[in-house]
Amino acid sequence: MAIVGGGYTGLWAAYFAKKLEPSLTVAVFEAEQVGYGASGRNGGWLSAMPPGNRATFARAGGGLEASRALQQEFVAGVDAVLDILRAEGIDADQHKGGALVAAHTRAGLGRLVARRDADLKYGLTDDEVHLLDRDEFQSTINISTVHGGLFYKHCARIHPRSSSTASPTP
Repeated sequence: MAIVGGGYTGLWAAYFAKKLEPSLTVAVFEAEQVGYGASGRNGGWLSAMPPGNRATFARAGGGLEASRALQQEFVAGVDAVLDILRAEGIDADQHKGGALVAAHTRAGLGRLVARRDADLKYGLTDDEVHLLDRDEFQSTINISTVHGGLFYKHCARIHPRSSSTASPTP
């Protein structure tokens, strides 16, 4: 089996193809170096923050409950990647430390409050997305212009090139 592209999608496709059918010979082809493209440019983020507009998805994709279920899949996906790395003994410089989103103006803080309200509506809990006031935010990262922010619990980082150096044989 040939997989074109050595980013997250290609590497995980190769991994799961081999897991599902151990007799397969799987080769990953990458034009540059593994992790070079978008997987490397994203800073190694594993994030449960959904891309796009959840309200649009809810209207087109099955309603509020479907959007909540999708959000929970994003959350589960972060932990699934970390679990597989751990189980396979792959050191991808992984760390689940969450993610901060800063508000540098009062208006920006208002937008983050609205964003958090939407996060709660679409399936995250108070524990998973926490609104930080100025002092709480600055105790984590001392940014003098911050008015507050959000902390997302289900975010991690991995290094795509590091994750590609191991060759697990399921």
